[in-house]
Amino acid sequence: MDALIQEALLAFQQRKVLNIKDGSYEEKDHFNEILLENIHNKLNTAESTLFQNCRKTLNHALDLGRAKNLKGAFEHIKKVEEVLCRLDISYPCQLLITTFYCSGLAYLSVKESKPEEADVLSLQALAINNYLIQEHGYDILEMHRVQQIVNLARIKMAMGQEKTAFKLLSDLIRCFENQPGFPACYKFNPLYFMHEMYAPKFYAPSTVEPKNTLPLQMDKVFKMPLDRFKNNPDSNAKNAVESCFLLNFSALSFELIEKMFDHLILEFIHFTKGRNHSEIGDILYQNGFKTISDLNNYKIYQAAYLFLAMKIYTANEDHPAFLSSLKAFCEKAAFHPFGKTVGSDFYNFCHSSNEISPAIKNQVFLAIQVD
Repeated sequence: MDALIQEALLAFQQRKVLNIKDGSYEEKDHFNEILLENIHNKLNTAESTLFQNCRKTLNHALDLGRAKNLKGAFEHIKKVEEVLCRLDISYPCQLLITTFYCSGLAYLSVKESKPEEADVLSLQALAINNYLIQEHGYDILEMHRVQQIVNLARIKMAMGQEKTAFKLLSDLIRCFENQPGFPACYKFNPLYFMHEMYAPKFYAPSTVEPKNTLPLQMDKVFKMPLDRFKNNPDSNAKNAVESCFLLNFSALSFELIEKMFDHLILEFIHFTKGRNHSEIGDILYQNGFKTISDLNNYKIYQAAYLFLAMKIYTANEDHPAFLSSLKAFCEKAAFHPFGKTVGSDFYNFCHSSNEISPAIKNQVFLAIQVD
C-alpha cells in the first residue's frame, strides 16, 4: 500500500508542477467558436451581430439570476423579447435567438420556483434546435440539445426529485457509450424514460405555454419530419416534438463529443456534492454502474472513464485499484476540470485511512494545497 501511495503522490505532484509551469490554463470554448463561425457563414452581417448582442444580453441576465437579482435579469430578458418581436429579421435568426432565450428563461423560471414553465421552455429549445440542425445545418446545436436535457435533470433536482434527476442524467450519459455498431460519433438514443415522463407536454406543447410566449410561428418547427434520424429504427421520420429526446452525434468531432461528456461528468460531480463515497456508490449502482466492467464502453473517454472508475473502486473499498486509477488520471489529464475533485478524493482517502503514516498524509495535504 505504501508503494502505491507514493506512486500516486508522485504522479499527482508532477501533474501540479505541469499546471504551475504552464501558468493560468484556460480551456477554449469550442462550442461558441463553431457556433459563431456557422452564424457568420449563414447569416448576414447585421443578423450575425444582432444574434451575438442578444447572446451577451442573455448571458448577463443569467449572471444576474445567479446573483439572485431576478428583477435585473428579467429587464435584460425583455430587451431580447423586443428584438424577437421585430418583423425585419429572418426566421432562422429569430429561431437561433429564441432557442437561447428559452434556455435562459428556463433557468430564471427555476429561480422563480416555476419548474413547469422551465420544463416547457427547455422542450421548446430542444424542438427548435432539431429544426435548425436539419433545415439550416447548425449541427453544433446538438451539443446545446444535450445541455437542455441536462437542464431538465437540474429542474428535477431543484424540485427535490433527486432519484429522477439522477435517472435522467444517467440515461443521458448512456447516450455516450461506445457500443459495437454505435461508435460514439454516431449515436441515437430515444431516452424512453424522459419520453414517458414528459408525455403530456411532449405531444401537445402548445397546450402548456409559459407566460412569456412570443409571437413566433412554430408550426414549421413542430410539424417538420426529421429525416436526420431516418437511420434510427425508432424514429420513422417523426417530427421535431416527437423526436425531442433523440440524439445524433454523427456530424460532431470526437473532440466535441468528449468535451460534452466531460461536462456531463461535471454535472454528476455537482449533483453529488456533499455526499460521501458510499452514497455516491449507491447512486451509480442504482443507475446501472455496478462494477468496473459496466464502464468498458466509456474507455475512449480516458479522463471521464478513470474518474468514474475511481468512484466505483472507492465505493467498493478497492484501495489498490483506486490508487492505480488516480495515478493513471494524473499522468493523462494534467489540466482536466476533474482534477480538483480527484485531489480532494485522494486527500480524503489518505486522511481517513489508518494504514497510512502521518508523514505521508502530510505530504498529500501539502500536494493538495498547490491547487
